Amino acid sequence: MNPFNREHRGNLLICLGSLLFLLVVYDSIRPLGFTTWPDCLWKKVRIVPQKGKPGAGLTPVSPQKTPVIPGARITVPCSGEALTTSVVRPGVSYNLWVWAVKPEFKSGPMVNVQIAHPAGGKRGGFSIVAFADADDDGNPDREIARSDYLTVPEAGSWSRFTFKTDEQRIFVGCAWPLGDDILVYRQNGPWPGEDSSLEHIFYFRKNKGIFHSAGPAFTNMRVSFSD
Repeated sequence: MNPFNREHRGNLLICLGSLLFLLVVYDSIRPLGFTTWPDCLWKKVRIVPQKGKPGAGLTPVSPQKTPVIPGARITVPCSGEALTTSVVRPGVSYNLWVWAVKPEFKSGPMVNVQIAHPAGGKRGGFSIVAFADADDDGNPDREIARSDYLTVPEAGSWSRFTFKTDEQRIFVGCAWPLGDDILVYRQNGPWPGEDSSLEHIFYFRKNKGIFHSAGPAFTNMRVSFSD
């Protein structure tokens, strides 16, 4: 079959013309950063028709904003003897963390815990919690105390919770509702001071799951004991 005879010449010219048109279109959009077409064009600008306007053109829809990444740090001042002004958003990674109290510092059964809120209202709210090491493996496993859900009107304010326990090996910290908007004070590194009553490694968990250890890190928390 001869593709250049009179019978097929018209079809060949049409094919060549279509190919030339596609090459011109591709060359015009390539400077915009598209590597493939039309998939990348669809990702860059999504086109939807305007409703209620017959014959109207197409309107580009702006892409959604990228959410704030959990773990990004901000600075929030704190009243009183604050240990840090560094604040993070834990997101959905964990919603409870505790630190072990060094046994030699537990001088009485009454335990007083104070923790600062990095935001007013629910964004900085939490319950102060305490756990014991029931099976003597060095890790928290049994909850022994929990405060009400605590909030404050202004960021940087402190809440206090006192409970009684005869357990010698205890862990103290706080728990909060799981969510991307929650803020907590957190600074990486060992607890400041020459002789802290709290161990540097903390234990965390998500939605009443198993505990994991991490750190060192510390927060704006104070612990004291009395008879």
